[in-house]
Amino acid sequence: MNITFDDFVQNKIAALKLTAPALLALDYDDSLTPHGEADACAIVTRIRIVALSDKSALPTEFDGSIQSNLGEIAYKSFGQTFLDPNMKMRRAETGYRIEVMGDGGLLSSNAEIVDYRN
Repeated sequence: MNITFDDFVQNKIAALKLTAPALLALDYDDSLTPHGEADACAIVTRIRIVALSDKSALPTEFDGSIQSNLGEIAYKSFGQTFLDPNMKMRRAETGYRIEVMGDGGLLSSNAEIVDYRN
């Protein structure tokens, strides 16, 4: 599995000024929220890249990693069913939204980048 971030998304992630041991995770079911509760209805409709302070902030169910042009991204491996082997996170053609595309088409039309390091 692979995800490629376009320049727009790379700049958004760079603005977070991540330093080791911080890491990124792909959250697709809202399990990385202040409440820590997964929402089965959110699967793939709410894809987010989440910045975490270190691996101790990552729940154990995040047992896989996706290769990206920014390094490895943690994710829940059971989500492969809902994701695409070749994804691209990019600026939408209109506005400043971020969308996630796969070989099969649009996966999410309103992806987010959030910072949960603090």
